[in-house]
Amino acid sequence: MNKYSLVIISSLILFSCVSSVDYDIICNTELSEETETLYFEGDYGDIENFFEFEIYKHKYNVEISFDQEIIDSYKNAVRTLSYYVNETPPSTEDFYNVFLNDDQDLYLLQGIIETLRNRTIGTDYDIVQMIVGFVQTIPYDKYAADVNYPYETLAFNKGDCDEKSILLCKLLNLEGYNSCLFIYEKEQHMAVGLKVADEGYYKNGYVFIESTTTWPIGKKGKSTDGKE
Repeated sequence: MNKYSLVIISSLILFSCVSSVDYDIICNTELSEETETLYFEGDYGDIENFFEFEIYKHKYNVEISFDQEIIDSYKNAVRTLSYYVNETPPSTEDFYNVFLNDDQDLYLLQGIIETLRNRTIGTDYDIVQMIVGFVQTIPYDKYAADVNYPYETLAFNKGDCDEKSILLCKLLNLEGYNSCLFIYEKEQHMAVGLKVADEGYYKNGYVFIESTTTWPIGKKGKSTDGKE
């Protein structure tokens, strides 16, 4: 990732500091092995791919449908913000709002949420755990250069920390949760926060979510590329 400036992104709050409070998820579910295929609950395009992820011992094979025309349209999408010499340079807020406010992916992301919601196994897990587990399992792209849009991250089935965090944050927001992006300038890393209280927890009532690897919600560890 490129170096970031610390800013506020519309309703998404970015922090780079750490408190001493963690949030633990306790699983009280009987760990029986089950597998389910979930078929896409959205508009079908001309490409269908399956994504596999697991929560404890419940395995899901999730179908997602893409439109090749939309994939192709992103080849000319904005990935840098230009400005004139006498203008104020675009902020990090401006940059990430380009990806967060893109509306071409809304039908796709809403279809994914509906697909995950319609599971018949693992119904004791809430939709947040399903969304987090789904995004965390997307392969990490250590060769990523320019930031991809969420539609591309899904279509290519890979992403680095900012691409996976943007996707996760957008899915959580679409489901009605207050989520945010945590930016770490020194480590050149990005993660996600989920609002659960007015104060405390990781920062200002947000719990920490690592998007690049399958750490539980609220647990801080190493990212896929080895960052603490």
